Amino acid sequence: ASSNIPTGLSVALAHLFFNLFGTLIWFPIPCIRAIPLGMAKGLGSLAADLRWFPLAYILYVFGILPGLLLALSLAHWAALVFVGLPLLFIIVAICCLFGLRANSPDVVPAVFKKDLFFFPPSMRMSNETENASATSEAASASNADLSNPRRWW
Repeated sequence: ASSNIPTGLSVALAHLFFNLFGTLIWFPIPCIRAIPLGMAKGLGSLAADLRWFPLAYILYVFGILPGLLLALSLAHWAALVFVGLPLLFIIVAICCLFGLRANSPDVVPAVFKKDLFFFPPSMRMSNETENASATSEAASASNADLSNPRRWW
């Protein structure tokens, strides 16, 4: 039992410093603080629209993606560089595109403004004015926020 003390202490200090550095990076500057908050709000809207999304997100982010990157790194460093980096770049580009669609739609080219048939309501651009008027009309109702999850914040 006493032989596990240094290991436990190193793990605890690693978690402590990870959280402290994360706080120092994200918290002091208000415009940077808005990034993780906006991402959390977007994921919450998707979870409100699609019941299966939280489970799929957890399985993908904490299981499939790390397993894929581990398998690529064990295969060869070149596999990780030439497959993993483009995959990571595509994921980041898609996230940036949807962030721009939600926050600055005037910057997005017209090709990317089209709503695909499988988009949930929180990811659609065309129903913004309809949903805004529907929530303003039902503002006095107790479940007014349920009609448009994107407006929860």
